Amino acid sequence: MLTATHDVILFIYTSYFELQIWSLGSPDPNFTLDGHQKGVNCVDYFTGGDRPYLITGSDDSTAKVWDYQTKSCVQTLEGHTHNISDVCFHPELPIIITGSEDGTVRIWHSTTYR
Repeated sequence: MLTATHDVILFIYTSYFELQIWSLGSPDPNFTLDGHQKGVNCVDYFTGGDRPYLITGSDDSTAKVWDYQTKSCVQTLEGHTHNISDVCFHPELPIIITGSEDGTVRIWHSTTYR
């Protein structure tokens, strides 16, 4: 998987439920995120306020929001009943969108996570 912002390009390698975050050109991962119970299918990057975040979607039917600076999961989004196949942050509105193999799309507020 690959995600980018105007100043950062990240390569994200998933090994089952673990994500390794790499900067292009770096021989070693910057860090690893571990928290999903099953495989990770999708990822997106965004800046909320003054902090960068990642969001991941998984076969465990959850999406997780990660603080990129602290490398910690700040929220787990639950509600889908099957694998999450796509996640994205809206570029202008404070919303997160998740899509699932259960045929549903959910819209979450990116601050309250409701």
